[in-house]
Amino acid sequence: MDDLATRTRIPRRNIERLESGAFDASPDGFSRGFVRTIAEALGLDPDEAVMRHMREPVAEDAERARAAQGRRMLLGIGAAALLLIVLVFSVKLVVKLLTLDPQVTQERPGLVYRRDAVRELAGSGSDPADEAVAAGPQAADVRPPDPKR
Repeated sequence: MDDLATRTRIPRRNIERLESGAFDASPDGFSRGFVRTIAEALGLDPDEAVMRHMREPVAEDAERARAAQGRRMLLGIGAAALLLIVLVFSVKLVVKLLTLDPQVTQERPGLVYRRDAVRELAGSGSDPADEAVAAGPQAADVRPPDPKR
């Protein structure tokens, strides 16, 4: 084992872990590289050694992969629909602003003056003095003729 560690430059503890099966549960890139390097050092076919090291796919893994693919597809469809909705509303807004719709560009008055209905009713009385007051200062100077004169 020391000779193999020297030839491959793989630490002895990693070779021991490889032999004990510590990498069998989840063979990652490092363990595949170790298997390939050791197979070449021993004169074996490296591709076949790596294939033997890899575990067989389980039906459960395939089912999980299919479910994950379905979720990704649904997520993609949802994102595309959302993007389409945002695009449609953006185009509508741009078209509305470019056509200079009067509802968008019309200025609204700040103050609105309304007539006072109570004053109008008060001014419509039959008393001439009230009418003179309602008519203004010129009409207030005119007085009815005095019967004693």
